[in-house]
Amino acid sequence: MPADAPGLATDGRWNTLGMRATYSPSVTFQAVHVDRDAILGEPGAAIRVGVVEAFALGYAAVYLGVAQASHGFAMDYTKQRVVKPENIAVAQDPAVQRHVGELSAHMDAALLVLADSAARCEEADATQRGTLANKAKFLATEVGLEVTSRVIQLVGGRGAYKDYPAERAFRDVRTATLMPPTVDRMLETIGKTALGIQEGMFRIGGGPQGA
Repeated sequence: MPADAPGLATDGRWNTLGMRATYSPSVTFQAVHVDRDAILGEPGAAIRVGVVEAFALGYAAVYLGVAQASHGFAMDYTKQRVVKPENIAVAQDPAVQRHVGELSAHMDAALLVLADSAARCEEADATQRGTLANKAKFLATEVGLEVTSRVIQLVGGRGAYKDYPAERAFRDVRTATLMPPTVDRMLETIGKTALGIQEGMFRIGGGPQGA
């Protein structure tokens, strides 16, 4: 709907730790009229076609993309960085190699879960889609935080410089834990599914899925 629609207002506050390239303050709606030509699909369609349950897949892909970019920067940087009196690149240090290797393995694992979840979503019901998306987002969040944090350590003091992308990647991914569903909510849903408890986050109708 138009941003100047009567009854729509924001608090205008958006000075956050990360995500400064976007603008997403709190929005309030008071008797806002939505014109028919502003509607995408039919009212309520989103909860019937899987958009809500699978939304976390998009977050997961973003977080892993940031992690991969940050990791790539660290690899390029350590290959070029030489700290005197040494005459070889930092990448030749076995400790650096172990850090890079561990982070690479963790990203590969999270990416496999994301790809598997996305592939299985189309044939899954609402509850299953929610669980698949939650698993992917949880792992992507955890791996994204780990990678972007350790990349700053790998790069060293310059990792905190705004001249380099490492600190921005960390700031952006650090806010990932706040985006719904939160880590605790995701784990709750994953756990309930594993235990066979139907009262998970994603349910359609008043009874258990399929009732």
